[in-house]
Amino acid sequence: GEEAFRPEVVFNPYVQRMFQSIARRAVTPDEPLSLSNTIMEMNDTLLRSVASKSKRV
Repeated sequence: GEEAFRPEVVFNPYVQRMFQSIARRAVTPDEPLSLSNTIMEMNDTLLRSVASKSKRV
């Protein structure tokens, strides 16, 4: 079957972080997983997108 919620397109910080961690582990299995600002960066991107589409009152 087909995935209902593809991790690449769902804006859910938990799912996004889990998917990124799995992908990183697959590419660099010997490196520890970093606790980067990924979620903060995703939120910043979302807020900038919303702000650019919003009208000032």
